[in-house]
Amino acid sequence: MKSSLLIVLALVAAFVGFNFVTVVNLKSKISDTTSQLDSALYRVQELERSYELAEGMHYLQIYMNKLWFAGIEENEELTNFYLHELEEFMEDIVSRNVVSRGKNVSELMQSMALPQIELLENQLEKKDKIAFVLGYRGLMNSCNSCHIAAGRPYLVIDLPKSPVLDNQVFSKSDGGF
Repeated sequence: MKSSLLIVLALVAAFVGFNFVTVVNLKSKISDTTSQLDSALYRVQELERSYELAEGMHYLQIYMNKLWFAGIEENEELTNFYLHELEEFMEDIVSRNVVSRGKNVSELMQSMALPQIELLENQLEKKDKIAFVLGYRGLMNSCNSCHIAAGRPYLVIDLPKSPVLDNQVFSKSDGGF
């Protein structure tokens, strides 16, 4: 009976010891994984912080300016080019998950500006200058609404009065829309 009890105790001790080693190994793996996740999260946050939103908005404003003059001159190819550049740049900002002053600018851009890009693309299919102007104004108004939602109501975009760069030709010699 004593030997049976010793065998059972030895088996229980072996079982407990094995489980103890397994738990210690799992805790170590969890700790390593947690450290890796923390490091990855830190890198993502650093990337988000390193994006200079004002610089991105500067490029968007230049593209908006060029889009306006290409559209007013009814240069379909150039208008579509700048609209595509705007959309690409906005999608880049969306993908970066940019947060500024506690406002998720990427989400605002996704919900407010990008749908207006789609509407403007549809307006351009009409090949009509008035349709372009209406679509452009819709996009411009969504930019201003986004600025308000982001807590920066003093950033107001208006219709361009002159090209930001005066060395580009916007007219198309073989017709327009």
